[in-house]
Amino acid sequence: MLPNNSLFTSTTQVLLRACRPALVVDPILYVPATRAERSLLVGWRLGWLPGKPEDCPCGRDRRSRRHFLECDLIPSFLWSDLPRCPPGSYPIDFALSSLPLGRSARCPPWWSSLLLMLWHIQRLCRPDSFYAIDSSPGASWYSRSSRHPD
Repeated sequence: MLPNNSLFTSTTQVLLRACRPALVVDPILYVPATRAERSLLVGWRLGWLPGKPEDCPCGRDRRSRRHFLECDLIPSFLWSDLPRCPPGSYPIDFALSSLPLGRSARCPPWWSSLLLMLWHIQRLCRPDSFYAIDSSPGASWYSRSSRHPD
C-alpha cells in the first residue's frame, strides 16, 4: 500500500483518484490485449481520454468523464456490465483497478464491455479519426482464459 491511502479518498484530483491503491505494475500493461486495446487502456489511465473539454457530438454537454456517464452515444448496457463501484469512484477507473494482478489470471466477465466503452469514448473524443472496432473486443484474453481452466 502507499503510505497515505487517505490521499486517494480525499483528493479532488481526478487522475490521482483513478490510481490503483497499491504500488504495483498496472495490469493494463500485461493483460492479453491487442495494440489497439492496450492503447485505449493506457490512454484512459494517463488521462488522454477524454482530453480537452470540447463539445460532445451528442450535443448535450462538453466531453468529460462526468458527461460520459449519461451520454446517449455510449450504449447504457455497457455501464451496467462493469463491476459495481463504491460511491465516489468512477466506473471505468474502478474496473481498471479491479483487474487481477496475476499474469495468468482469468479474464473478468466485463472485459469486452470495458474495451467497447473505451472505443466509444475514443470515437467521441476524436470524431475526425477512424477507429476500427474489433468484432470481438477482448478475445485474446478470453481465448487464453478458456485454454487454461481453473
